[in-house]
Amino acid sequence: MENILKDGTEKALRETKAWLTREDLRLKAMQRELEDKQKKHEEEKNTFEKEMKHHQHKMKVEKERLEQENRLLEQKLKILQQGYIQLEEDKHRLQREKDKFNSKRNAYAYESQSFSHHSQVAEMMFSGVNSYLTLKKRYKDNWESGLDCVDSILFLGSNSKETLEYMVSLLRQKDLV
Repeated sequence: MENILKDGTEKALRETKAWLTREDLRLKAMQRELEDKQKKHEEEKNTFEKEMKHHQHKMKVEKERLEQENRLLEQKLKILQQGYIQLEEDKHRLQREKDKFNSKRNAYAYESQSFSHHSQVAEMMFSGVNSYLTLKKRYKDNWESGLDCVDSILFLGSNSKETLEYMVSLLRQKDLV
C-alpha cells in the first residue's frame, strides 16, 4: 500500500480509495453487527440472570415448604406412634379385664355347677325325709354331710323334740336371713 501511495498513479489511488471505502463500509457493518450481537447477548444475559434469580427464589420457597412438610410429617408420625402405644396399653388393659371377667364367669359357672350338683345330692338325700330322726335313721353316720350340701333350710316346725333341739343348735351357729 505504501508503494502505491509513493509510486501510484491516479487510477491506482482511486482504486485504493474505493477499496478503502468498501473496506470501511464492511468494517462498519461488521461493527454494527457485533454491537447488535453484543446487545442481544447482554439482553440474554440479563434475562438469564432474572430467570436464575426467579428459579433460585422458587427453589428456596420450595425447600422451606418441604422442610415444613417434613416437620408436620414428623409431628403426625409422633402422634401416630403415641396413638399406637395408647392402643397397645388399652389392648393389654382390656385383655386383663377380659381375663378377670372370664375367671369370674368360670368361677360363677363352677359355683352354679357345684350348686346344681349340691341341689341334686340334697334332693336325692332328703327325698321323703320329714324329720331329723328319719334323716339320722336313713344315713346313720353320714347324715350331717348331707346337710352340709344344703345352702338353706326351710323349717316350718316339728313335733319331734330331737328335731327342734337340732334346729335350735343350728340357729345358734348360723346367721338368720
